[in-house]
Amino acid sequence: ASKTPRVSCVSLGEVYGVLSFNGLVIDGALAAVVKALLEWTKIAACAERPVGVAFWKFGDAAANWISRTILSPPTRLPAVRPLVLYDGVCLLCSTFVQFVLDNDEEEIIDFAPLQSEVGLKALKQAGLEADLSTMVLIDEAGAHVRSTAALRVLSRCGAPFSLLYALILLPRPLRDLGYSCVAAVRYRLFGKDDGGSCRRMTKAMRARFLDQR
Repeated sequence: ASKTPRVSCVSLGEVYGVLSFNGLVIDGALAAVVKALLEWTKIAACAERPVGVAFWKFGDAAANWISRTILSPPTRLPAVRPLVLYDGVCLLCSTFVQFVLDNDEEEIIDFAPLQSEVGLKALKQAGLEADLSTMVLIDEAGAHVRSTAALRVLSRCGAPFSLLYALILLPRPLRDLGYSCVAAVRYRLFGKDDGGSCRRMTKAMRARFLDQR
């Protein structure tokens, strides 16, 4: 997969902007400052001023390094409703799904067990192997696993939970290590979902579980 950085920066006023880097979005005053800095240094680089040229050379090198080691560009897939694939017999996973169901303010995230026909088909279309040790998120930016998937799901939940997305700034190997440690003991600590405790769901809620359509 290509590791070329995907960067965009838009100014929406003197003190507000939106900065996107490989799917990580930052908005507010910081993005506006970055936008102004990029414009100034770009002009300086075009005029072959040393400070501008040095800034852009360093920026290119840093962006490429981050894309290769910390925050890779997501694989682009056709626009779809976000789909969470989870271990259908994991009680912790099922609890997380219920949490998302309650806090997904836009009600646009769909769900399916990894073991289901729908889940296996979605994995195949995304080019992923079946792996019950990780949840999978398939959204407009591509397919995501482990900590990246969990954090991107939380980013769609209401505050304060969406603020946890800031953890995406940590190196992915470190984030995934914590995720994998929990996943390795999830059955032992939280048990398995035997279907004995089912919540009552509306027709609209049930429609978001693709394996139950």
